[in-house]
Amino acid sequence: MEGSRFALAALGCMTLMASSALLAMLWFVDPAFADTWTLGVFYLSTFVALAGVFAWIFLFLRGNVGRARRPLIYFFPDALRQGAFVAALVAASLLLQRAGWLNLGTMAALVAAAFFTEVAFTRKRRVS
Repeated sequence: MEGSRFALAALGCMTLMASSALLAMLWFVDPAFADTWTLGVFYLSTFVALAGVFAWIFLFLRGNVGRARRPLIYFFPDALRQGAFVAALVAASLLLQRAGWLNLGTMAALVAAAFFTEVAFTRKRRVS
């Protein structure tokens, strides 16, 4: 049980640190004068913060909605993976928007890639 508390505490710490880094970058960095490293840190902190936030949302939804009440750690691997997929979609959309390549086709391709990757992970877990 101690490892499960550590995993949830690490997720909470990661989410808070990445969210504060993202807010600091939004507040203090001027995107017109940002270099490649600064933009890389921005997109990385966006991904990590959103992955943590969505993982917590998925954890609480799965843990509190439905008939079976289970500890949150039971849903941790799935929630973390799905939170990372949603965050990757948002971060990739921001990158494509900045490059001027975001359109309905590229967004559909991103969503399809995330969907098929999720299907592959879900199928692999059921087989094992």
